[in-house]
Amino acid sequence: MQHVLAFLCVVAIFSSSAQSQETTQIPCDWNTVAGVQDTVMDVVLHDGALVENVVGIQRDFLQARTGLVQGIRVFRMVGDSLVDTVYNINHVVRYTSGGIGGTHAPLSRDILPVREYQKVEELAPLNNVVDIGVFGSYAGADESDRKVGVDQLLFGLKANVSPFNGVLGNSVFPAIQLGIAVESGRMRFPIGAQLRMNVVSGSEIVDTIKYMPDMCSFQYPGNATPVQPPNDDYEELQRFGRTDSTAVLLREKGEYATGFRLDAFVEGGTLLNSGFEGAGKNPSVNPDDYGQWYAGGGLIASFDWFFVGLGYEYYKLSVRTPCENCEDLFLVNTNETHTVELRFGYMLWWR
Repeated sequence: MQHVLAFLCVVAIFSSSAQSQETTQIPCDWNTVAGVQDTVMDVVLHDGALVENVVGIQRDFLQARTGLVQGIRVFRMVGDSLVDTVYNINHVVRYTSGGIGGTHAPLSRDILPVREYQKVEELAPLNNVVDIGVFGSYAGADESDRKVGVDQLLFGLKANVSPFNGVLGNSVFPAIQLGIAVESGRMRFPIGAQLRMNVVSGSEIVDTIKYMPDMCSFQYPGNATPVQPPNDDYEELQRFGRTDSTAVLLREKGEYATGFRLDAFVEGGTLLNSGFEGAGKNPSVNPDDYGQWYAGGGLIASFDWFFVGLGYEYYKLSVRTPCENCEDLFLVNTNETHTVELRFGYMLWWR
C-alpha cells in the first residue's frame, strides 16, 4: 500500500494541473454535479489551497508519465471571464459551499476518483482490404507491321480484394485481382493476384479512455446508483481506495488513423479475351505461340479512402491476323508491352 501511495504522489507532482485557459461553456454546473442551486462554490486542493468562485466541475484526463490519468476540470470566474483548469484527481479533495446565494445549508463533499476497468479483448488490426480504381498504362506508339500492338495507351479498371484476415501477418496482404483492360479497341479481362506489403502504416493502435455514463456524474444524496461496465469484457484495475460509484472509467485499445498509408505491391495473372476480331488462338497456323499474361509492381499511397498508385506493368498480348500465304488460316501475333501505369480510386480497410 505504501508503494501505491508513493506512486500516486509522484503522479500528482508531475500531473497536478494543466495550464488554465479561457472558455465559454460550463458542461457540468452545480445543479448537475451536486444537486444544489448554488452558482458558486470553492474547491479545496490536496495542499490546502482554495480555488474560489468555482461555477462547475467535470471529470477529465491528464497526461502523466504513465499515460492518461483521471483529472478534474474546474470552471471558475476570474473577473468577467470563465477559466477552466484541469487538476489531477489526487490533487483535489472536496468542494464546499457556505450557502451564500443558495437555498441549502453549508455543505462539504469529497471529490473521489471512479473505478477503472481495462477491456481484456485486444483490438484486431486492419488486415482486410478492398480497392477499386481506374488505371492508365502508357506504352508508346505501336511500331508493329500488322498494327497488333498497344498504341500509346492501355486503360481500364482493376479491383483487388483481400478478405484473408492477416493470413500472412499484419504487413503482407494477398489479394484476388479482377479487371477490364482496353487497348486499340480490344477488350481483355485481367484475372490474377496481388501481394501487397505495408511500408508506412496508415493507423496506430492507441489506448482510448472514456467515462461512463458521462463526465458529469458525481455522487451526492439522491444520486448514488452504482454504475457497472457494459459487459464482461472488462476487468477492474485496483488503483484507488475510496471511489465514486456513480461512474466508471473504461480503458481499451483503439485505432487512430494517421490519414496516410504507403504500400508496395507485386501482381500478375492471365488475360481473357472479349469477342474482338482476332481473339483466341484458333484457327491459326501457330496456335502454340498463343499466350496472354501480365505482371508488374509499384507503390500505392492511400489517404483515408482515396488511393493513387504508380508502377511498372508488363503485358504479353496475342492477336490473330490473316495469313497472307495461307487459305482461311491466321497467324497468332505476340505483342510484348512494357508500360508505366498510373492508377487511382477507392480503398477500404476492415478487420
